[in-house]
This record gives sequence, structure tokens and C-alpha cells, in this order.
Amino acid sequence: MAADLLATILASPKVIAELGKISLKCLDIIAKRLAENQSALATLLQKSDESLLREFFAGFQALGDAISSSVPASRERLLTLAEGNLYRTSPLNPKLTIGGKSNSYWMALSHYGLAVVCTLRGDELLAAKHTLRIIEADPRLGRTQLVPELFHVGFEPACLAIYQWKEAETQKLKEKTFSGDVAASRLSAGGIGVLGAGGLLATVILSGGRVPVNTAAKSLSDKVGKDWNQATPEYFREIALGELQREFEHRLDEQCRQLASRAIAQIR
Repeated sequence: MAADLLATILASPKVIAELGKISLKCLDIIAKRLAENQSALATLLQKSDESLLREFFAGFQALGDAISSSVPASRERLLTLAEGNLYRTSPLNPKLTIGGKSNSYWMALSHYGLAVVCTLRGDELLAAKHTLRIIEADPRLGRTQLVPELFHVGFEPACLAIYQWKEAETQKLKEKTFSGDVAASRLSAGGIGVLGAGGLLATVILSGGRVPVNTAAKSLSDKVGKDWNQATPEYFREIALGELQREFEHRLDEQCRQLASRAIAQIR
């Protein structure tokens, strides 16, 4: 599977060609974000990791200038600058964060930039390696924003079992009545109502008498009514579907990361 994936990347002119187009989009997004958050960036650059962030942004700025340059010597000088800066932000500890973003995010963007550098130089093999490292570093960012074309062509077919699993689980949840959850929740809400007098007295006492009896009674009644009305099959189904979506995304990420790692191992 890994060898097939690598072959797909190297043999697909569409995938390689898309890198240049995506790079322009990525640079536009970064430029807009910098313009909108100048004060936030200034704060980030005052921290201990300021040199790393400066190198990262300088690397992408050089890459953007290289893309628009029509002078070969100037373009190569800018590509060399971008390459050096982005290499320094590619091998980070993925468990840590910089500037409120996970290091995986910065690593994926760095490899994205390096893939573009290699593409502009015509080194498709190394471009493919960096492209795979985008997915390896941050699968979700890679498949949803940076290289979705690569995901659809090379990774999605290998994730068919995960899609089938999600479809089957979704159908189960659509058919589930959630009667147990509804009953338990309404029993709990009813319990509050049954304890009305005690709960009312406790509310007044704990407030030091600051909460009038009629106000406390209304608050208790509102809570019982809200909890009771909220306990519906649709409510619990929505929660379950949200948990299923998170698990689906996690499984998809892990599958893509493993595939990317195995494919990278095939590159010599």
C-alpha cells in the first residue's frame, strides 16, 4: 500500500502541479492573518520562541517572493533562504505548542513550504517526501486545507473501511431510541422536583436569605422544566453523533499518519 501511494504521488502530474497553486493560496492566507493580527504577532515575537517564529514567517515571505520572481538567480537565492528557515521549524516536538498553535501545525506548514521549494526546483522526489510529511505531521490540516487533492487521490481510497464503519455506526444511532438515557435524565429531573421543598429551603439557606423564597422556587421550577424538556431522543442522538464524528476524525488522522510514515520509508 505504501509503495502504491508513493507511486501515485510521483506519477500524478496533477498532484505535483497543484502544489504551486496551493502555495499561493496558503501564502495569501498567511499574509492576511499577519495583517489582521499584527499586535498578536508582536506579542508572540517577544517570547522566548521569537527567533523560531521570525524564521518561519521570513521563510514563507522569501518563498512568496521566489514564486513571483522572474530572475533565476534571485529566485534561487530566495528559495535557499526559504529552505534554510523552514528546515529549522520542521523538526519540532509535536507535543508542545508555539504561539497558541501546536507544533504539529507549524511542522506541517514548514513541510508544505519545503515541498513548494522542491517543486519550484523540479525535485519531485524530495517534494513528494515533504508532501507526505505534511500528512504525517498534521493529518487533519493536510487533508482539509493544505493538500486535499493528495488526500483524495492517495489516501482516501485506503480509508474506505473507516468510512464504512462511520456509515454503519451513524445508521445505528439513527435507529436507536435512547429510551434509557431519556428515562434516566427525566428521573433525575423529576428527583429535583420531588425534593422541591428541601431544595427550595437549601437554596434560601445557602444564599444567606438573600434569595427570596418565590425567586428560589421559580429558579428550581425552571431548572426542572429545562432538564425534563431537554431529555429527548434527539438531544442524546445529537450528542452521540458528535462523539462519533470526533472518533471518525481521529481514526482518519491516525490512518493517514501511518500511511504517510510507511510511504516516506519507501523514499531513498
